[in-house]
Amino acid sequence: MTASNLLVAHVAFHVIFVFGYWFSVIASLSFSGLDFLENHLLAFLTDAASNHLALLLVLIIHTLVFVANRWRKQRKQGGEISQYNEEFGHLTAEEKLELLLDEVVELREAMHDREVVNQTRNPDLAAQRLRERDQEAEEEMILLDEYQEEKAREGS
Repeated sequence: MTASNLLVAHVAFHVIFVFGYWFSVIASLSFSGLDFLENHLLAFLTDAASNHLALLLVLIIHTLVFVANRWRKQRKQGGEISQYNEEFGHLTAEEKLELLLDEVVELREAMHDREVVNQTRNPDLAAQRLRERDQEAEEEMILLDEYQEEKAREGS
């Protein structure tokens, strides 16, 4: 549950508890003897008091965990940003872009090398991929033709 859901549940429980408490007080003042309904209402309220404290404790724990988690994430992000600024803060925007483009080129080369290795290990796999792509393209064209024919029939 999110913190807002817990807060809404807590407030709703609070409202029920307060109204129930005042209802039991009014009922006990209005009537001299306790009957079956009042006994059950008083039992409910004693359970509600313990439930209320438990819900309040859960709300406090959940809030503390939420705040601690958010603080930890901000601290981690701050550390990463400061580390990045220490390493690359002195570079201009063009130099940073050049580094990024160099990394992209290296990644492309690595992917190409990996694809070449995969094709040399299993040339049938590469041929099968090409056949699958051609088959998919043919199926798409067939579906497009069928769709256009159906649209033409509906338009007539």
